[in-house]
Amino acid sequence: MAAFILGVAPNLPASCTPPRPSAFAEVGALWQGLYAYAWFVGALIASVVYLLAMRWGGGAAASRS
Repeated sequence: MAAFILGVAPNLPASCTPPRPSAFAEVGALWQGLYAYAWFVGALIASVVYLLAMRWGGGAAASRS
């Protein structure tokens, strides 16, 4: 669940901009740039978090033993 949340979080600031640009004028260029690659950024962050959690937590195989 943490991997999903952290993968989606960087895309939230700019995702509010297209429907109401005037209400979210303060969204920075960095966030708008990340939003252009939202699928890739989110998948990369979620994958890294998931892999680190499985490595440090022992993964599902360790809990079955």
